[in-house]
Amino acid sequence: MAPATAQTTPVSSKGTAATASLSATPIIGTGASLVVAPVAVSQGHGPASYNQTNSALGASGGLTLSLLGLTNTGLQFNTGVASTSASGIGTTATASATLASANLGINATTQNLFGPATVVSLLGLRTGEIRSTASVDAAGLFQGSSSIAGLGLTTTLGTVNAGLLGNVTPAVNAVLLDVLGLKITLNEQITDGDMFTTNALSLRFTNFVSGTNLVNGAVILGQSQVVRATPVAPPAVPEPATWAMMIAGFGMVGAAMRSRRRIMVLA
Repeated sequence: MAPATAQTTPVSSKGTAATASLSATPIIGTGASLVVAPVAVSQGHGPASYNQTNSALGASGGLTLSLLGLTNTGLQFNTGVASTSASGIGTTATASATLASANLGINATTQNLFGPATVVSLLGLRTGEIRSTASVDAAGLFQGSSSIAGLGLTTTLGTVNAGLLGNVTPAVNAVLLDVLGLKITLNEQITDGDMFTTNALSLRFTNFVSGTNLVNGAVILGQSQVVRATPVAPPAVPEPATWAMMIAGFGMVGAAMRSRRRIMVLA
């Protein structure tokens, strides 16, 4: 059989300023969840050239991680102005995502019978500008980078990688904190088949214990993503000689069936 004309899935790219999906599941009872839809998304795909941009005032969200007695442990975050871009031409594409600032905290607040509530900071993260990029070239090679200005982190949960604080251009998958099921990664880069993602800053919860709850999910700040063009194998087209053999075969089957009918009638 002769091969048909090769087809190709087009290149694509997407920038997302922020997104979050978290759940706090108790041992008994109904849990709570936080979902922040992707903020300021820019996206496009080939084969024609494209150049998309988007912006938003920022993102914010909060979730009660646990409520134990008079103590409420909660997570809150907010960002500054967000902007993204996505562009491509031919088989090349780029994406970027920028946040003017970000603040995230996990606090335990205890209500007192007399006097104001007591607030204990378990984790406090703050940054200046956050930026990520991702690209794919004509050879299908991926590249990504991230930069974070004024990164600060205080926590009572565990030891912080102090070398990653301040103004940083972190190495790939640099871990700022990894303790008790909470992992904070800078310049997180993930390759999944033909898709490549750069997350400037990710906070991932995996069975993180808060009171009697287990917290799972992630907060992603500054996500850039590209998908390279890939060839798709077309279905094979029979050659003329093959068609002739198929037609002759059908004819022989038809002739045999007619001959069988005549023999049955004569009998």
